[in-house]
Amino acid sequence: MSKIALYLRLSVEEHGTDESNSITNQRYLLNAFLDQTTDYQSFQREEFVDDGFSGTSTNRPAFQRLMTAVKSGDICCIIVKDFSRFMRDYLELGNYLENIFPFLGVRFIAVNDQYDSLTSDNNGIEMDVSFRNLLNDFYAKDVSEKVKSAMNTMKRSGKNMSWLPPFGYLKDPNDRFKIAPDEATAPIVQRIFRLCIEGMGTHCIAKLLNEENTITPAERKMQVSQARYQKSIILTEEQQRNIWTKNSVRQILKNEAYKGTYLFNTRTYIGGKHVKRPESEWERIENNHEPLISVDEFEQAQQVMASRFTKRSSKAPTKEQDNLLRGLVICEHCGHRLLLSKPHNDYHYFHCRYCKSQAHQMTSCRLDKIAQTILETIEQDMASHTTTCSKTTFTYDKERLKQEKLSYYQVYKENKISREDYITKKEEIDARLVELDINLSTMDKPHVSVTQGLTRAIVESHVEKVIVDCLGFYKIIYK
Repeated sequence: MSKIALYLRLSVEEHGTDESNSITNQRYLLNAFLDQTTDYQSFQREEFVDDGFSGTSTNRPAFQRLMTAVKSGDICCIIVKDFSRFMRDYLELGNYLENIFPFLGVRFIAVNDQYDSLTSDNNGIEMDVSFRNLLNDFYAKDVSEKVKSAMNTMKRSGKNMSWLPPFGYLKDPNDRFKIAPDEATAPIVQRIFRLCIEGMGTHCIAKLLNEENTITPAERKMQVSQARYQKSIILTEEQQRNIWTKNSVRQILKNEAYKGTYLFNTRTYIGGKHVKRPESEWERIENNHEPLISVDEFEQAQQVMASRFTKRSSKAPTKEQDNLLRGLVICEHCGHRLLLSKPHNDYHYFHCRYCKSQAHQMTSCRLDKIAQTILETIEQDMASHTTTCSKTTFTYDKERLKQEKLSYYQVYKENKISREDYITKKEEIDARLVELDINLSTMDKPHVSVTQGLTRAIVESHVEKVIVDCLGFYKIIYK
């Protein structure tokens, strides 16, 4: 039986600021509206709540569950307080109202915006709806900037804004913006620094901690926050999920928080991803909280690790070699990305550390052979590729199709063609536009020659991924 979905959302920045937008208020408003609507009196209601999630992204747990239920046919109607509760991206919202929900046969109601897709003539693409969505989008961006500014001000005053402190610390019970040593784990951190200064490597430290069944940062995180998550690693009966690794030890040794420094603004958000800022842009406040080790001990640990790294890197691949196919070579057996090893007999090899850790017999694959195959394939493709159309022609065709699409929309708006005919024409034009974009991107690919050699930019424009099997044979998947 199809259900009515009540979608409720509250952003982090709205907590305690606007009672009208509270989850409780939204729940009351939507249920009161449905109680007065005769259409859905007999339908079962199901709530989907995202408390503390921004409407600028669709990466919300309840929203994703709602869309899964919609696609499976379990939901016949979605009701929200207003458009902004459902989504603040006006272009994406327009796509849902115009295309997705009508196609799936789902009714959409925004109570305060007085919108009902059942009675709307244009499925949310009328001018007032679009303008309202645009304002919501502008509002979201404005609020986001204000929240960032306020948080930066608090950070620069020494207030720790992290929801969970570093391993070895806990939130101060008397001040949620301060951190204090964790009696259970602080000695572990101090011991790690001591072992490093004494000359023990990160791998040996991790092995020792595992042998002693020492609590890990991940285990402590689950204890403190009751967080549940999975790591992208293949598990065996012998391998435990929460173990110390050389990387987890190294992260502790490099964390300036343990000498009392509050380090922030190390990352930024670009294109939907967290990106590391240049170190020159990082911000620090010295002596911000109680240290677990002295400044001298921290510096000694850095010097020990630097000396070890210098010895290892003398035979490491060059930056150019390491970067050429990084992230593109995949293990067929486990699906993990392969790593580039130290040179052996003047050759660099890709290997799978995950399969190796589980005693799987895996043959390494030479970097130069993969690169040569890619180069030869690209050159053959460029030599055989002849086009009768110029880039200008493709661009002209794109503009012509866009105008054609707009004219069909105008005809549909004037009720001269049916909605079905309009959608059919729109899909045909969209498909042709996609084809033109592919052709244009192909023309923009850089031309190469054997004498020029491969570069990272050339590889990224032509290669999607390289799959290597257990015998060292590879298959190149081109774009």
